[in-house]
Amino acid sequence: MTVCVDDMDEMALPILQRLNMTGTNFLSPSHDLPVAKVDESLPCVLIYDVDGKLVKFLESGFTYDEDVSPLVKRLIQKAAEPKPANKTD
Repeated sequence: MTVCVDDMDEMALPILQRLNMTGTNFLSPSHDLPVAKVDESLPCVLIYDVDGKLVKFLESGFTYDEDVSPLVKRLIQKAAEPKPANKTD
Protein backbone atom coordinates (compact mmCIF):
# COMPACT_ATOMS: atom_id res chain seq x y z
CA MET A 1 0.00 0.00 0.00
CA THR A 2 1.18 3.52 -0.70
CA VAL A 3 -0.12 6.93 0.27
CA CYS A 4 0.72 9.82 -1.99
CA VAL A 5 0.64 13.57 -1.36
CA ASP A 6 1.32 14.45 -4.98
CA ASP A 7 -1.16 14.73 -7.81
CA MET A 8 -1.96 11.07 -8.48
CA ASP A 9 -2.53 11.43 -12.22
CA GLU A 10 0.40 13.65 -13.12
CA MET A 11 3.16 12.48 -10.78
CA ALA A 12 2.51 9.43 -8.66
CA LEU A 13 0.58 7.11 -10.93
CA PRO A 14 3.20 6.96 -13.74
CA ILE A 15 5.93 6.20 -11.20
CA LEU A 16 3.84 3.51 -9.49
CA GLN A 17 3.04 1.94 -12.87
CA ARG A 18 6.70 2.01 -13.93
CA LEU A 19 7.65 0.28 -10.65
CA ASN A 20 4.84 -2.25 -11.16
CA MET A 21 3.25 -1.28 -7.82
CA THR A 22 -0.02 -3.14 -8.10
CA GLY A 23 -1.14 -2.78 -4.49
CA THR A 24 -3.63 -0.29 -3.14
CA ASN A 25 -2.55 3.32 -3.62
CA PHE A 26 -4.16 6.23 -1.79
CA LEU A 27 -4.02 9.95 -2.42
CA SER A 28 -4.16 12.20 0.63
CA PRO A 29 -6.78 14.76 -0.39
CA SER A 30 -6.06 17.15 2.45
CA HIS A 31 -2.30 17.12 2.05
CA ASP A 32 -2.11 16.92 5.83
CA LEU A 33 0.99 14.76 5.81
CA PRO A 34 4.13 16.37 7.22
CA VAL A 35 5.54 16.82 3.73
CA ALA A 36 8.63 18.82 4.72
CA LYS A 37 9.64 16.14 7.20
CA VAL A 38 8.90 13.35 4.71
CA ASP A 39 11.02 15.02 2.03
CA GLU A 40 13.97 15.10 4.43
CA SER A 41 13.46 11.56 5.72
CA LEU A 42 13.00 9.22 2.76
CA PRO A 43 12.50 6.36 3.16
CA CYS A 44 10.00 6.73 5.95
CA VAL A 45 6.76 5.20 7.22
CA LEU A 46 3.81 7.12 8.63
CA ILE A 47 1.28 5.10 10.61
CA TYR A 48 -2.21 6.45 11.22
CA ASP A 49 -4.96 5.19 13.50
CA VAL A 50 -8.55 4.53 12.44
CA ASP A 51 -9.45 8.18 13.11
CA GLY A 52 -6.73 9.47 10.80
CA LYS A 53 -4.42 10.62 13.61
CA LEU A 54 -0.70 10.22 12.98
CA VAL A 55 0.47 7.65 15.52
CA LYS A 56 4.08 7.12 14.48
CA PHE A 57 6.58 8.63 12.06
CA LEU A 58 9.44 6.20 11.42
CA GLU A 59 12.61 7.14 9.62
CA SER A 60 16.01 5.49 9.17
CA GLY A 61 16.82 2.47 11.25
CA PHE A 62 13.33 1.00 11.45
CA THR A 63 12.33 -2.47 10.31
CA TYR A 64 8.91 -3.71 9.28
CA ASP A 65 9.17 -6.83 11.43
CA GLU A 66 10.20 -5.04 14.62
CA ASP A 67 8.66 -1.58 14.29
CA VAL A 68 5.89 -1.36 11.71
CA SER A 69 4.02 -4.68 11.85
CA PRO A 70 3.61 -4.89 15.66
CA LEU A 71 2.23 -1.35 15.84
CA VAL A 72 -0.15 -1.86 12.93
CA LYS A 73 -1.39 -5.14 14.47
CA ARG A 74 -2.05 -3.37 17.80
CA LEU A 75 -3.93 -0.58 16.04
CA ILE A 76 -6.05 -3.09 14.13
CA GLN A 77 -6.85 -4.98 17.32
CA LYS A 78 -7.76 -1.76 19.10
CA ALA A 79 -10.02 -0.69 16.23
CA ALA A 80 -11.78 -4.09 16.31
CA GLU A 81 -12.56 -3.87 20.04
CA PRO A 82 -16.23 -3.24 20.83
CA LYS A 83 -16.94 0.33 21.80
CA PRO A 84 -18.60 0.83 25.20
CA ALA A 85 -22.29 1.67 24.88
CA ASN A 86 -23.34 5.15 25.87
CA LYS A 87 -25.56 4.99 28.93
CA THR A 88 -28.62 7.20 28.85
CA ASP A 89 -30.03 7.40 32.37
